[in-house]
Amino acid sequence: MRTLSFLLYVPLVWLFHSPVVLLVSVAIAWASVIYPLFELTLWKTGNRVVAYLIVVCFLVMPQNLEVFGDSYYGFHPDQLFLPLFIWAFYFACFSRHFPNNVRPTPPPGHSST
Repeated sequence: MRTLSFLLYVPLVWLFHSPVVLLVSVAIAWASVIYPLFELTLWKTGNRVVAYLIVVCFLVMPQNLEVFGDSYYGFHPDQLFLPLFIWAFYFACFSRHFPNNVRPTPPPGHSST
């Protein structure tokens, strides 16, 4: 199963001819989590300050800093699990194709578009 995840990187490495692409992709994946985490927190709490605090706490969490520290030792595809999970949860909550009887409704004053 691990070799299948490496096949996704073949086009990137073919375009850029560098193994640094693997490390940069992990950093981009972790940085991209800021938006869905902020939107989910804002949707659940309705408070922008709390949403900002949750995002900052997530970014400085020791486990996340350890992920970036592990990049010095090489590429680990399992580091992409949490960013992909958070994005999947975000799309499940805010997707228009999610059944309405299961989909949670946002608090008043916050649009889910």
